[in-house]
Amino acid sequence: MKIEVDESRYSECGNIKRKNDEIFSFSKVNVYCEKVFRLHGEQRDSFIFDFQDDSSVNQLKRILGIDSKVESSMIFVKNIMLKKRKGFESGSWYSLPINFFTTNFEFILIEDDDAFFGEFNYLGEDEIDVSSFLIRIPDMLIDSVGFDNEELIQKEESLFSLEVCKLNIVVKNVGVGNWNEIRYGDRVIAVYDFGVGSPLSSKSSVSRIINSSNIIQSSSKFIGFISHFDLDHYKGLLNKNFPLSNILVLYFPDNIPQTNTLKKLFSKLQKNGIPLKKIARPAKQSRNVSLHRIGILGCLDIYCSDSLAKSRNNSGLVLVINGAVKVGFLTGDHSYHTLEQLVSLYQKQKVFVLPHHLGRAGNFNSGHWSALLKKNDITIASTRSGIYRNLPINSRHDFFQLHTNFKCTECLNSDIVEYL
Repeated sequence: MKIEVDESRYSECGNIKRKNDEIFSFSKVNVYCEKVFRLHGEQRDSFIFDFQDDSSVNQLKRILGIDSKVESSMIFVKNIMLKKRKGFESGSWYSLPINFFTTNFEFILIEDDDAFFGEFNYLGEDEIDVSSFLIRIPDMLIDSVGFDNEELIQKEESLFSLEVCKLNIVVKNVGVGNWNEIRYGDRVIAVYDFGVGSPLSSKSSVSRIINSSNIIQSSSKFIGFISHFDLDHYKGLLNKNFPLSNILVLYFPDNIPQTNTLKKLFSKLQKNGIPLKKIARPAKQSRNVSLHRIGILGCLDIYCSDSLAKSRNNSGLVLVINGAVKVGFLTGDHSYHTLEQLVSLYQKQKVFVLPHHLGRAGNFNSGHWSALLKKNDITIASTRSGIYRNLPINSRHDFFQLHTNFKCTECLNSDIVEYL
């Protein structure tokens, strides 16, 4: 049982060729499809995959000749041709034969990334049917800590019981990641999502973003929130320069895929003694997806979606910050339709961070949103063009520019700060 690999893979790139149809056909690995997308200018879809555990990913690394000390376990797969309705779907698990990745792919080693170890480019022309490999793997079970810790609760409440006149939100200029800070003056008291740039943002670029944040400049504790478990909302936490010791407590939704990357992340968080507060999704009360207020910390309202869909975009946490003059909305990737009812509950002037990097976020009803948001309401987009197809969506950009006081991290090439 051996495969034939050209020697150039020992530099950075090589073509992996199948020796015969039998190679590794008996060996399967469980992989999670986190994201399906199309890169800007490409004609075929690309994918982000993670493995279930070390043993699975190490099988592939051995075949590729990659040092097992390389800890990252995600792969970036480009240009696969898939049969209609028979392809990979975001949020789904597949049990694939190991030789799936060693047939008709060019492999490129990725050496400077906190999450990825390799990129696979499909060289074939045949359409692939992967529907028979679809499996179900339950979400990860994480023990919650701190809900009954009165001292911790008091510390949390004290952060959001300060003078609301000094509250401000900062939307970091991280491209198509999501990193929002809630500050009291210059002091960070909460961070909503830790996403940084495009999927293949290097360790050095991630470190620069972390070092530019006030979480580095100050040793003060802050509350962390993860809206949902897509890499572009938590990748910053994987970086060795992230000051994990500054996190007072971390809130997150309960739909956590059992990926190797997340297992290692939670192990690291637990070793650092960070209290983990898992938010169980509320029971659905109607066919529509709704947001339920599940907690209040002073001027902060915490909402959680009741969605049971495979896609995690619309099934996470949303924060609402009640300032002295304005109310701020941190929305993650939730759909416009889900957010409509929430926005209508608050009457103050709004600072609304637009969902999903100004890309697709469910059905968008322009009539509803022109009534919900007024000309003096502030809308903010954290986005970057030229990476994904149809992101940002130009018509959305134009709509919010016309109907609101619109600000965009790409247009301004900077972080955006708004006092509440």
